[in-house]
Amino acid sequence: KGLNLEEPDLTFVLGTASTHTVDIAQSYATFAARGERAATTTIRSVSATDGSVLYERIDDPQRAFDENTADVVNFALQSVVNNGTGGPARALGRQVAAKTGSTDEYRSAWFAGYVPQLASAVSFSKNDKNGNVLSLSGVGGQVQFFGSGFPARLWTAFMIGALADIPAEEF
Repeated sequence: KGLNLEEPDLTFVLGTASTHTVDIAQSYATFAARGERAATTTIRSVSATDGSVLYERIDDPQRAFDENTADVVNFALQSVVNNGTGGPARALGRQVAAKTGSTDEYRSAWFAGYVPQLASAVSFSKNDKNGNVLSLSGVGGQVQFFGSGFPARLWTAFMIGALADIPAEEF
């Protein structure tokens, strides 16, 4: 959905494709890694009860684009947090690059962001039992539902926990 090249609408230039949240996180991880793209994974390692490693994933990143391009994107997306709609992510207390998003009639909202070591994304949407997209208006008592609200706050809470023992790095 959203990539109808025969009849593009005015939101087409901003990106109306129905991408998967994990794909957005992977894309942002590529920016964080300055253009190096690694395959998505949910399991990095498996350890036995005695502490021995039974499985450990070995990354084999590939260059997706040059470092200068990534640096420009990283700078631009830091401004979303420092001066724009991504402000809730400042509570992380370290450099963050991110983007908020929402659709017409509050049918979806998301927040995707990263630090140099980790990228993640949060998205909200709602469907009825027939799969029809519904408005998020009213969810959590919010009349208007934007990526800068619940999605950004949930992302920030996750990242605070995920990065608790990881030293801050700069872009």
